[in-house]
Amino acid sequence: MTYRVGVAMFVFLLLFFVACSRGPAASDKAGDVVAVRSVSLPEEVLASGTVKPMVDAEVKVGSRLSGVLRRLYVKVGAIVRAGQVLAELDRQSLITSVDQRRAALNEAEARLALAQKLHQRRKMLAGEGLVTAEDLDQAASSEALDLAQLNGAKAELRAAEIELTYATIRAPIAGCVTEISTREGETVAASFAVPTFLRIVDLKRLQLEAYVDEVDIGRVTQGQEATFTVDAFPEETFRARVEAVTPQAITRGNIVNYVVVIGIASPNAQVLRPEMSASVTIATGTRRTALIVPTGALRWDPQGRASVLVRQGGKDVTREVSVGGTDGGQVRIKAGLAAGEQVVVSSEPHQRVENRP
Repeated sequence: MTYRVGVAMFVFLLLFFVACSRGPAASDKAGDVVAVRSVSLPEEVLASGTVKPMVDAEVKVGSRLSGVLRRLYVKVGAIVRAGQVLAELDRQSLITSVDQRRAALNEAEARLALAQKLHQRRKMLAGEGLVTAEDLDQAASSEALDLAQLNGAKAELRAAEIELTYATIRAPIAGCVTEISTREGETVAASFAVPTFLRIVDLKRLQLEAYVDEVDIGRVTQGQEATFTVDAFPEETFRARVEAVTPQAITRGNIVNYVVVIGIASPNAQVLRPEMSASVTIATGTRRTALIVPTGALRWDPQGRASVLVRQGGKDVTREVSVGGTDGGQVRIKAGLAAGEQVVVSSEPHQRVENRP
């Protein structure tokens, strides 16, 4: 009995040591094996950008007069049409000024009418030799002076009437009220600059200003197709086209950039608003060859370095790689693999593993 137990223990230990000597080779082979593919990709320039109104699509509306804001007819977010009344200043002093100018005009008309009658009468008396030439010249001069005063009174009345219209603030363009800076009852002073009541933006006339790195700006030209997304609607892709490349450079975060003006061509652009941040992709029209693998083939170590398992001679060997952008579940390999090599795709993509030689 003791002999049988000893033999059994010997066989168990022998099998245990054999299993340990083989190691965990089979566990590394879990997952599908795919080949590294070489594909032709469009050359693109990536940039950040901001949605902006076109040059004449944003207007700061103000007053040309000083006075108290009596009525404000709109609120932020209101859609207005061109010519719509937005606000009114107090008009009493302006109406009084118009009345005074109209009274002055009536007085000037009466004086002119009297001067014309006197002039005509003296012409008749001069024909009969009853007045001197000097008296006739004086009558003509009085008539001319009263006529000039009448024309001046008409001009002053027109000026007062025009000034009265300035008390009514109208929308110069159609659009959306995006800002109101003056409230009813406040006094505005237009002595040195036109005070801003509110801001109107035509939301149908927006554009994109993209900031392109100086390294890439040489590949961007007018007419190139572009797409962009905004943080507010990450699932929406907006179509666009490059309209201009500004020659003046700007520095953002110690990086030299050039502003590229991009026109928005998407029918769903009505959801956009000024100052939205955008991620822009500009197609330069050329193509390049790239190596791609499924994103599930990548493994990351705690230091953030990427690697893949390459199957060679029935074994899986870890190899560090340099990766580029991702698209549709595929990742671009910049260095570390060759076309046709076999890599293992894990069922849990992007899992972190220790880097191995």
